[in-house]
Amino acid sequence: MRIITSTLNNTVSLAIKTPASREHSAKFTSKPFNSELPGFFRPYFGSSNVQATPKFGAIAGYKGPFNTLWLSTDFKDGTSNGAIIRRFRDVQAYASLLTPESLPSGFVRDRAFDQHEQTAQSAGFLDIQSLSDIPFKNIDYAGLTLLRLAGGEANKNIYIHVTDPAVGAAEQGNERSILVSQNHGILIGPNNGSLALIAEHLEVTGDRYKLLAIDLEKVRAFEASRRPGVPLANTFHGRDVFAVVAGAIAAGVAPESFAKPESIRPVGNEFAKPVRLSRRPVPVQIKAVQDNTAGNLKLNVALTQAEFDTFVKEGVSFLVTNPVDPTRLKLENIPASKTFKDVEAGDALIYLGSTEAPGPGKRYLELAINLGDAGKALGLDPANASAATLNFYVLHPGQN
Repeated sequence: MRIITSTLNNTVSLAIKTPASREHSAKFTSKPFNSELPGFFRPYFGSSNVQATPKFGAIAGYKGPFNTLWLSTDFKDGTSNGAIIRRFRDVQAYASLLTPESLPSGFVRDRAFDQHEQTAQSAGFLDIQSLSDIPFKNIDYAGLTLLRLAGGEANKNIYIHVTDPAVGAAEQGNERSILVSQNHGILIGPNNGSLALIAEHLEVTGDRYKLLAIDLEKVRAFEASRRPGVPLANTFHGRDVFAVVAGAIAAGVAPESFAKPESIRPVGNEFAKPVRLSRRPVPVQIKAVQDNTAGNLKLNVALTQAEFDTFVKEGVSFLVTNPVDPTRLKLENIPASKTFKDVEAGDALIYLGSTEAPGPGKRYLELAINLGDAGKALGLDPANASAATLNFYVLHPGQN
């Protein structure tokens, strides 16, 4: 295979020639972050480091239905993201040349993808976005990010995510996986609890999905067809597994081609368990995930707008303590507030956040300090692998 490139007006044109003299052309260009992609939302948390990574090339010409978002942990130098994007782009360009007859043995084309190609009026764009601000090891934070990005309006995006504390261990409960949904895209990454919220959201809304376990031997077989003798790394699955699978799917290879025969269930996490609030002044244990940019906390308490408005109208307040040291690590007299301007600078508030929760019209409560850091006040570490446990009191007027 020979690749010929030329550069003009920030666009790189690729002519890829195969031994059979077939030619495929694509275009790569840099593009700033945009929020106009179908179903793509700039996340409230971690948004300071959302980037289109122009130095790697952010857009590739194609005729398929997918946009792609790569989520990683917080590697400041960008080397991990660069390796992912380069491998994804390489595989996508290679796989787009393959006909049903030239696919490696055991691999098939995605019929829905080919139907989209046949009806497309013109070539679309594959938009590679990078979000590299997920706290290292924080599975619950990654799950909330995936819910926010994939769980909104219907979309055909591919979401690649690696928040993988086990770093490559592909045993049961941490399988390399592909979640294929009917209306909310394809999510590729470890099945370690980070898929629990989006899976519950799909079940509650009646969106059919299947979760496939990636067969690493099939990934090796696919890569051997284009890079004979190059091994698959045991610990760099973002580049060597997830990017390969995503690139092939984006070029029309059926997700099932990389999967084991039987579907699997998403691994749960504690944040996904619903919490019922008590009207009595007794503590309820809740889970909290910290925004590592502002210190705001997302709580696994979900209410509708009407339910929260009742709290505001009744003058409900809250007491939140950290059971590690409830006397010192606490926030008290926290009002139910609609906006930050309802409290003074330095004061805490609980408000109905913007992240949709499983259930009709429900969203997660959030705890913040106006111009402050609620996580720090409660002694929380945003890099924890799971959500923090807090004691949560709902105090109606006259209760203490």
